[in-house]
Amino acid sequence: MKSFLAQPSVAEEREELLRSRARGWKRDRSITSEQLQAIDEACASPWKHSGMIIGALFFVLTLIGIAALFWLCDLMDVPKGFTTMVISIAAAELLIYALHFWSTGIESALWIGGLFAFIFGLPSEGKPEALLVFALAAALSGARVRNALFGALAAILVVAYAAVKTHEWWPPVVVALTIAIAAALALRREWRRPSNELLFAAMAVVMPLAGYIAAESQKPYLGPGVIIYREPYSGPDAAVPILVDVQLAIIFAVAAVLFFALAIPRRDRATLIAAALSVGISAYEVRTLLHWSVEVQLIAAGVLLVAIAWVLSRLLRGRTRGFVVTPTALTRYDEAIQIAGAISVGPPAHTPATPQRESGGGSFGGAGASGDF
Repeated sequence: MKSFLAQPSVAEEREELLRSRARGWKRDRSITSEQLQAIDEACASPWKHSGMIIGALFFVLTLIGIAALFWLCDLMDVPKGFTTMVISIAAAELLIYALHFWSTGIESALWIGGLFAFIFGLPSEGKPEALLVFALAAALSGARVRNALFGALAAILVVAYAAVKTHEWWPPVVVALTIAIAAALALRREWRRPSNELLFAAMAVVMPLAGYIAAESQKPYLGPGVIIYREPYSGPDAAVPILVDVQLAIIFAVAAVLFFALAIPRRDRATLIAAALSVGISAYEVRTLLHWSVEVQLIAAGVLLVAIAWVLSRLLRGRTRGFVVTPTALTRYDEAIQIAGAISVGPPAHTPATPQRESGGGSFGGAGASGDF
């Protein structure tokens, strides 16, 4: 019996991922059209999906329709938020249950647009807690339609709430990096649903940058390398100089080390991206403390990148497992093309001469090992 909150099963979700990747293999000519057709037939599913571009277009158009419904309800003097939410979510569930729409962009927009419309229809007092309400709506809609971007949006709104509520630079950084590290730890597990893995990957990648942007919006900025004074204690001599840029650089450098420690054993790409972003943020904060010209900074950065590349190439030379620097074929046809090219430019082949038996030698063989010459 079909559940009212219908959704693809684990097997159907994995088969759809295989179908989407098979289309990429076909574009790379790794498989033939017949093989792609066989994969599509073997992974046939009743669920209707859209590509990335078409799904984004449907998502935007559906949001425009929800906004028009919200405006129409306002003109008709009916509860605009509640009415828009009920109609939107009912339409989304009807599309999912009856027509098997999933990852088309329409049902996702109906869910998150309906919940956001309900929040916009409530009386607002401009309090920061409204961000948490929007975060809850994004999390609920993301959990229903299994959209990783909605989950990442919920985490971003929580980070924004930490910044707006405290008016300090460090709470959003702590919240964002905590979420990112938790997501990186979750990626160490093999998840059966690809959507779960995509959710944690999106959080691991987005959170360091979101935390840094939120911190920058709340950081007192007086210029590169300027000391910011805080007075945590009373008294005329209680001013303590704090270099906020240095603190941010240290925090993100430590976070980068943690991300690398989690990513390298598992070869996890999303955690490696989070580590690279943390390194970049830390380097950027250090740059603001250096009173060098832009040209000198660019030269120093280039020299550092070349040095890092040389060290990595020396360390990875000769490795055949894990991280390697050995070039690999892009497709299965690259090796055949290289072999054919080598044959075409090789020296012309010569017909071997028929060996001739020479006269002479011993009377009973043995390569002349006798007394007869």
